[in-house]
Amino acid sequence: ERLDKAVAAAARDYLRHLHVNRVPIRADDWNEELDELRLAREPDYDRPGLPLVYALKYMPRRVISILGSLLAVDLDRYPTTVLDVGSGPGATALALDLINAPRHVNLLGIEPSPEMIAFADSSRFTSRVTTRYQAGSLADGTLGRLPLEAVDLIVLSASFPYRFDEWEPLIDALGSYE
Repeated sequence: ERLDKAVAAAARDYLRHLHVNRVPIRADDWNEELDELRLAREPDYDRPGLPLVYALKYMPRRVISILGSLLAVDLDRYPTTVLDVGSGPGATALALDLINAPRHVNLLGIEPSPEMIAFADSSRFTSRVTTRYQAGSLADGTLGRLPLEAVDLIVLSASFPYRFDEWEPLIDALGSYE
């Protein structure tokens, strides 16, 4: 119930953002882009309104997957700083908020889509998680420019673009991270 309410609240805030900016939304475009996902091709996440459709369709599944992963690790050591690569609509922030950690968590989300960042910024989970999102991706080398030694947890949730083949920069960036 908390997951459903949080996703619904984020969707409302995001819709207010679109309305204030007078972004034209064409629902017929959403179906075409979601077909791209079903065909295992990357849709255009910058298409106005598509992050909302994506979040409503896939965010609960991502949150549950991330929650399961977090619960599978040693919970005696909760992270205080999290790097979320490919943060999308903010599923990791919501999962961290729902896990009810005993201390506050700071999350930096890296996401290539400005529209996804706008959606993630709409969903603020300030009771347990402070979030900051910035544009970037694995492909553009963003990860290699971040101080990974200061991060307790790196989440790579659905962050690999289709046909991703740039493993060397990722391995180099994560090479010394324990």
